Amino acid sequence: MKKTFLFLSVPLVVLCSFIPSEDKKPPANMQEVHERFVESLFTADAEYTKDKTISMKVKPYPEEPEMTRYIGSYCEAMIGTFYGGFQQAIDEKAGYSWYDWYGDSFKSNYKRLLGTNLIKKQVETKTGTKFNYFDAVAIETTFKALYKKPTEKFKGIATYQRIYDASVKGFAQESASFMAEVMQNKKGFDEVTAKYKKAMETSEEFYGSTLPEKVWETIFDKSKLTKEEDYYYYPDKQCGYAHDILLTMVRRNIDGTLPTILKLFKQILQDYDKPTFEKYKNAF
Repeated sequence: MKKTFLFLSVPLVVLCSFIPSEDKKPPANMQEVHERFVESLFTADAEYTKDKTISMKVKPYPEEPEMTRYIGSYCEAMIGTFYGGFQQAIDEKAGYSWYDWYGDSFKSNYKRLLGTNLIKKQVETKTGTKFNYFDAVAIETTFKALYKKPTEKFKGIATYQRIYDASVKGFAQESASFMAEVMQNKKGFDEVTAKYKKAMETSEEFYGSTLPEKVWETIFDKSKLTKEEDYYYYPDKQCGYAHDILLTMVRRNIDGTLPTILKLFKQILQDYDKPTFEKYKNAF
């Protein structure tokens, strides 16, 4: 069973980690969701990890032998990894429809596990896709149900601090830096948000992962945009697609959940990377 996965371009090593097995049952509780989510980060061969001491045995399919997988040192695939890992931890069929990433079985499982709805409403665009308005309270409820402190251990393998440092620390630091730069020009950011929202509501050519024209010039200093790739890999950022981070911020600015997401992100930084938290705590 093949899985067409998420967002823009995602390395094959990440894509393969989200191929569901045929016999996986729906999660019984949020602890099981948490374990499935963290396990989805263990996708790397030894040569692609920063810490070869963090590994676990995985069995992709019932008929196949166990193999050793290491905690992945993710970079540009981080948004897709988190997004897909969370979706499929709750419902392994999530993401199969390009027009609605959150199908009925995902919504049903989520409601059963947390007693509420993650999606407040869905707006169908003129291209047939669905734009999701998420619920801020449900996002925070989900976060609290899944979150672990740095000193806790995952299945006796390693502390969450070590897992964080080996897999997402660099991405989180660059995300904080980029978010701070975006929020320095809140007027420009809101202007881009308004253009995206108008296209989502009225355009017959709307494509969800496409930002409005001149988005970078609207928010950022033009002198920094010296070459074409700067519009995806923003200058001085080595780890992530700036495009994907900004797109996520724009979409969540539309549905009103961005303040909640930024608050929770800062909580992660405060617990896992205090110097980065201190640097950006008042920036967004």
